[in-house]
Amino acid sequence: MEIEVIKQLIDFDEQVRNKTKLAHEKKYQLKQAIEKEKDEISKRAWDKVKQQVDETKRDLDKQIELNALETSRQFEKDSLSLKLLYEKNREKWIDEITKRVIGERK
Repeated sequence: MEIEVIKQLIDFDEQVRNKTKLAHEKKYQLKQAIEKEKDEISKRAWDKVKQQVDETKRDLDKQIELNALETSRQFEKDSLSLKLLYEKNREKWIDEITKRVIGERK
């Protein structure tokens, strides 16, 4: 009878060890799955951030280009305006400067 009890105890011990082993394997697999999911979530988040940064950079580059073009146009417009003003008033300004310089010497 004792042998029978010992055999049952050994069988029970083996079953418990198998269940424990399966539980450890499942725990390991779950940890691996969680780590994989964590990495995938992190990658998706960084990909989204990178995409947003790239879009913002493209928008800003486009705005800079438009601003540079507008600034260049305004510069050309102002330069032409000053040139025309100079051509229109050149003689008048020369006479005025000459009168003031000569007038101050007297």
